[in-house]
Amino acid sequence: MSFKLPATHKGRMPVCIWYKNNNIYFDLFLAIVGNDGLCCGTKAQCFKLENITSLREIGQLVINILEKFQRLGDLTLDELDKLKKDPIESKLFYEGTKRMDFLNVKENEDINLTHTHCSIHYSLDDLKYKFSLNWVKRCGNRYKFDGSSSLGKKQVFVFDTPLEFTEYPEPEELGKMVMEALERCRKMGDISSGNYRLPKTIELLNGSEITIEPPRDKHFSDCEDYGVGELHQAYLYFPKEGADSSAEFYLGIAAELDCNLSEDNIRNAWEKLHGKAEFFEVKQAEHGIWGLRAEMRNKSVHRISYLLQIDESELLDCTMELHKPNSRKKLDEKLTGLFEEFARRCKFKD
Repeated sequence: MSFKLPATHKGRMPVCIWYKNNNIYFDLFLAIVGNDGLCCGTKAQCFKLENITSLREIGQLVINILEKFQRLGDLTLDELDKLKKDPIESKLFYEGTKRMDFLNVKENEDINLTHTHCSIHYSLDDLKYKFSLNWVKRCGNRYKFDGSSSLGKKQVFVFDTPLEFTEYPEPEELGKMVMEALERCRKMGDISSGNYRLPKTIELLNGSEITIEPPRDKHFSDCEDYGVGELHQAYLYFPKEGADSSAEFYLGIAAELDCNLSEDNIRNAWEKLHGKAEFFEVKQAEHGIWGLRAEMRNKSVHRISYLLQIDESELLDCTMELHKPNSRKKLDEKLTGLFEEFARRCKFKD
């Protein structure tokens, strides 16, 4: 570790984290020391995780990034030059249009408006890492950027516990902290913009309770249980007034699976409902309360379900169904990201 800037520089911001459509992008920021010994800027190396389903994977990548930050410290101009000439390290520097492409941002877009954003700060005084929150307050076509510590801001909302650590937590625990920081950013933006919608509490058949947050899109309609016995809650997506629904998010009981979570059983049950699958996958997941993720796609439907066995007779199902996905590719990408957020925010009440 080699922090070369003057002692008056008490802290660093080694990591910025950007989230959009279930993809997370990480910037490792390194302070650059000029020939006069003063800071002359920063340079960033970029990392990403796509279609995230594992908190452990998120946490391990953050640990790897922070370990690299501690190893490199502040860079002199010569050290930066050597790093950029290294055949492996050089591939992690994304600048200009390459960075826009890496972040999947169009040239005329502002990443602060398109992505949820938090950061991790490091204090040289107490050797502690602390998350900070960033959000956008929107009012019509106007917007204002704001930020705070991980505890929030009195004028908007205050959280109970800070997000900080000295020793690295276990990867899964650190992954939870990253996702919690991003959730707090989202909540601060929604509250300050007047768009926050209160969570709903659903009582399951075994008497336990689960809270869900409505999807963050004005095109969704709250249809409660939609008059279907196996459903606890349904949200239907209507692209415009008077149109048929294009998609549904719902929480319910997967009665068609008869509590059998084998891959063959899920596939057979879904193909009876939706026709032969062109793509089908079942895999373990660490996604909020959910432990199993199943996905199917054909010309009629794109379906993603998170499944959790509650007891011997109750299999909880959180599902997205998008109709005619081949003709709705942009909507498919958008709703998949929204659904991953919707599923991850499902929580059991204490």
